[in-house]
Amino acid sequence: MRAISESNEHILIIPDLHAPYEHKDTLEFLIDVAAKIKPTRVISLGDETDGHAISFHDSDPNLDSAGIELEKAKVFLGKLARVFPVVDVCHSNHGSLIYRRTNKAGLPVQYIKTYRDVLFPDGNGNGWSWHEKISVSLPNGDRCIFQHQSSGDILSNAAHERANIVQGHEHGQFKIDYRSSTSALYWAMISGCLVDRESLAFAYGKMFPKKPIIGCSAIIDSQPILIPMPLDHNGRYTGRLNGVFV
Repeated sequence: MRAISESNEHILIIPDLHAPYEHKDTLEFLIDVAAKIKPTRVISLGDETDGHAISFHDSDPNLDSAGIELEKAKVFLGKLARVFPVVDVCHSNHGSLIYRRTNKAGLPVQYIKTYRDVLFPDGNGNGWSWHEKISVSLPNGDRCIFQHQSSGDILSNAAHERANIVQGHEHGQFKIDYRSSTSALYWAMISGCLVDRESLAFAYGKMFPKKPIIGCSAIIDSQPILIPMPLDHNGRYTGRLNGVFV
């Protein structure tokens, strides 16, 4: 786990994107959020790509093949990297699908390219890096861990780590929970997602009671905040963030 000690006053947190099945207004929304909070660091919680066509589950034949899907994802991530040239990314179950597939086939990892070489073959994305977990020191002295997902109760994990935790993976959860001991207060934040919930890639969730919650999050001066994307009746970004920030 890489510990980061640079400026952590204003951290913009990008949740699951699942490119190329990201919400159509993701880039515009993130640009507007960044203009409001002026991030000193950007962290992605993983699932930056979906990999539907190479999933271990059945793929929908009406969606793109693996090659076309990857090319579309690269176009979006290229645009995102031009807006946010330095991003720390958490390893994730979807983002790592190609490596998991390779492992299952019995091929050593040396035979395949790095994340950066796959997603940014044009040399872009030099400021993007991938980590199992990311640990930062917040301005108030607290430690905060960023990860794609956790096993078991996230607040119990926070107490065990003696750190606050931010995670993605749970598209239908968008919350901040707190737990206090006799000596410390810990919080855990789950940051929703930025997916196009109407895409066939997420058809598996049609019967789930918890639908994807579209938004992102941030840590401003050591305080966690949730930033929902304001949507109109067609599910498109309204472009109005004023009511989101207190």
